Amino acid sequence: MWAVLDELHAEHCAAEEAEAAGEPRRAVAVPERDLYYRLKSRGAARNCAEVTRAVARAGTLLGARREDLGVVSSGGKGEVAGSIRIWAGASWHDCRAQGRFSVPGDPRAVADFRFQTSARFILVVEKETVFTRLLGERLDALVPVVLVTARGFPDVSTRMLLHHMAAAFPHLPVVGLADWNPHGVAIMSLYKFGYVKTVASEYSEEVAVPRMAWLGLHNKDLPASCPAEEFTPRDRALANTLLTASPAAELPAWALEVRAMASGAGRKVDIEGLYAHEQLAPLLMLKLLEGYWV
Repeated sequence: MWAVLDELHAEHCAAEEAEAAGEPRRAVAVPERDLYYRLKSRGAARNCAEVTRAVARAGTLLGARREDLGVVSSGGKGEVAGSIRIWAGASWHDCRAQGRFSVPGDPRAVADFRFQTSARFILVVEKETVFTRLLGERLDALVPVVLVTARGFPDVSTRMLLHHMAAAFPHLPVVGLADWNPHGVAIMSLYKFGYVKTVASEYSEEVAVPRMAWLGLHNKDLPASCPAEEFTPRDRALANTLLTASPAAELPAWALEVRAMASGAGRKVDIEGLYAHEQLAPLLMLKLLEGYWV
């Protein structure tokens, strides 16, 4: 931890010296992976996970967030597409004309974004593979929609962008699409509440989207012959957490879905497996237009 603080102290001192010399003040933003390589060269870190833990301990000690310390993600995970234009500080990025927009890794950069949209829905997609598939099937041509993904477990920057986007368009439904398994529910909970377990994180209020609903997958979406996998011990433990120590447990429809997953030996279904031989976009269009979410 002290080696991390030494590196960050040097960065902050350099920024102050530059400002004293008449240069514009700049925020310290050291990508975590760069920090790892610096520490590794000094023999002060063996792997990235060690640096992540050290940054977390330093933040706890000083009562500061990662970005306040000067540490940002090595690269943003999030992507946005569909019927939206994003002002990212220099120019407008039109996702329909220019393609996907990559969310920066520094949450501070996201706070000043502006948005324009003609969409009717904001759709948050758990997986990049499904996100890419929906773009390929031209979901946005069927129904005007903004698509957002963090390519799995969402980072703070993507959640903060979604929070600001939802606030900018309070009339738009915000719905999530995830696999039918405990991890999908946990990810939807993280977007909706800002945390999964009952203890809120330091970012919860700044990244939560309380009105977010769950579009699917739902138990009713699954045919009797649907290919399913059994729960692992990790799935079972997470399902128990969702039902006993998570804000998701307070949503009857969400809790009902988790209980259905966890019944018997437990089963889980991936979106890609369920819709391997048919188009997903037309089915989602119907669910969106009919308001089939919980």
